[in-house]
Amino acid sequence: GGAAVFTVQCAPGSDVFWYAPWYHGKVRAVGHTSPGFGSRETTANPIRGLGRVPADGWLTVSFSNPKAQRIPEHPLGCLAPEKLAAAVAKLRAQAPVRLSASGHGLSAELPAHSTGTAVLAVPAVTGWSCRVDGGPSRAPRTFGGLIAVPLGSGASRLDCSYRPPGLLPGLAASGGAALALAAVAVTCGVRGRRGRGQGRDRYRNWDRAPRWGGD
Repeated sequence: GGAAVFTVQCAPGSDVFWYAPWYHGKVRAVGHTSPGFGSRETTANPIRGLGRVPADGWLTVSFSNPKAQRIPEHPLGCLAPEKLAAAVAKLRAQAPVRLSASGHGLSAELPAHSTGTAVLAVPAVTGWSCRVDGGPSRAPRTFGGLIAVPLGSGASRLDCSYRPPGLLPGLAASGGAALALAAVAVTCGVRGRRGRGQGRDRYRNWDRAPRWGGD
């Protein structure tokens, strides 16, 4: 029980956030109180704000609750709004010129001679393949669980397509099964026609057979 106290040093004016998923209690800083309602296996706290770092760059934060709880080793973080705005502006400047998507793929026209790694907001699951500037298809890498494609020394186009794993073998097996069924159906049909033909021949021969006795 009691309070766990943390002291952080950040750039003056930075926004301070706390994150302790399963913490249940109050988090206090100068002039700010933030409640936590975490309960393990049921409810996790989101990232919550605690205001801004004062002019001296130091901030003391306390986690208080009468019951003993586990708190992450690094529950606090600082965010500089100016740096975030600059990073967002840089990403927007490098964004695709044109982006199109279909049911099983997407294409991106990039600014000329783009370098680095293109990260797509698509889960990096098995079955994706990507091409840079019409080159050979390759399985993409992953970044934070998302599709990531290295652009090499410079690229202007990126194409990615998805094919469910096992699709081609499955289609081949289905096609083979369909052909087998068709062959069985044709064989049965031929045998049926032959059987009916032989039956008619027997009837014809019976009609032609000499009969003895009677009138």
